[in-house]
Amino acid sequence: MLSAILMSLIVPTLGPALSPSNAFADGVEIPKYTTEKLKQAKESSDLIVLHIHAAWCPVCRKQTLVLKKLIPDGKYKSVRFMASNFDTDKDLNKEYGVTDQSTFLVFRGKDDPKKVSKTSFVTDEKEIRDFIAKEMDRK
Repeated sequence: MLSAILMSLIVPTLGPALSPSNAFADGVEIPKYTTEKLKQAKESSDLIVLHIHAAWCPVCRKQTLVLKKLIPDGKYKSVRFMASNFDTDKDLNKEYGVTDQSTFLVFRGKDDPKKVSKTSFVTDEKEIRDFIAKEMDRK
């Protein structure tokens, strides 16, 4: 009985944190991936960072915390961030050979729209920053 009461108090509190929403606690959002949004982004000169995540994935949640810091950073003003759901965006996963959640795909926009760089399971903020910076330098 006590465990049922505790669960009724805890689950509603955790629900938003476990949901597949792309909103962060402080209101910063990552635009949700759609085929059309990615196509439009590829027509720009911006670097595109696509985070393939799953709501149930603890590594993905750590990556999201890092993205929360990067998005407002002026250094990344020419980077378009998007989030894709690993469990539902199967066509995207197949097209780019994504076999794991917690993956970052980076596209170079119109400069090289077919070129994709990929990394998975990285949660260290410096490593993620370095990965994106390396791709920014290649542009």
